[in-house]
Amino acid sequence: MNKAKERIHVIGTICRVLSIIMLVLMIISTAGLVTAGVALIVMPKDTAQISLSGSVEAQISGKIIDMIPDDVLDSISEQIEDGSLSVNVNGEAIQGAQVSGGSLILNGSGKSASFDLRRVGIALIAYSLTTGCLIYVFIMCGRFMNEVRVCDSPFSEGVVKSLKRFAISLIPYAVVKTTATSFANKLLTTGSYSLDFKADTTLYFAALIIILLVFIFNYGAALQKDADETL
Repeated sequence: MNKAKERIHVIGTICRVLSIIMLVLMIISTAGLVTAGVALIVMPKDTAQISLSGSVEAQISGKIIDMIPDDVLDSISEQIEDGSLSVNVNGEAIQGAQVSGGSLILNGSGKSASFDLRRVGIALIAYSLTTGCLIYVFIMCGRFMNEVRVCDSPFSEGVVKSLKRFAISLIPYAVVKTTATSFANKLLTTGSYSLDFKADTTLYFAALIIILLVFIFNYGAALQKDADETL
């Protein structure tokens, strides 16, 4: 019995230390996300704009090209460059062409894209909500492990209560995690401000399992109390 209790205390101590480490990391992550997010949001609009442009290159080679005389390929290249011949690749206009090694290489500019860095700031704030919920989760986890490492019995009232609080802390994290992440991803990819109220069913299931363990522990505590009173 004493060895079993010692193992419980050792495991509780190790998990307590790990939960403190994770808590510190989540606090640092949340502070970093919030700081970066606020900095991008308050940045003047003129300095918070990024424009991106791509390029498209198509190389045409093979037997068909080999059958076309070089002077014809040169003529095609010249017509593309002077605009008399229009060629599109994946919807992008080809602006230049050259003959190289028996291949016709087409070059063009891709579509330009731009986005406001303030949207990135808002997305970072949304992500910080998830890490903020994790702070609460690890606080509850640490309190539970603190009870475990000093308990006389795993069925003691302090252990059962702290386990229940830890289970409940997973529920808001499950909701915020998927909702905030979905919002941030949509904002970054489409620029739309939309919310999808979803929940991580895996975390819900984990919370329900832990709550079930709470009821089992309560039952064990009641049996232990009856046994002590009988003795």
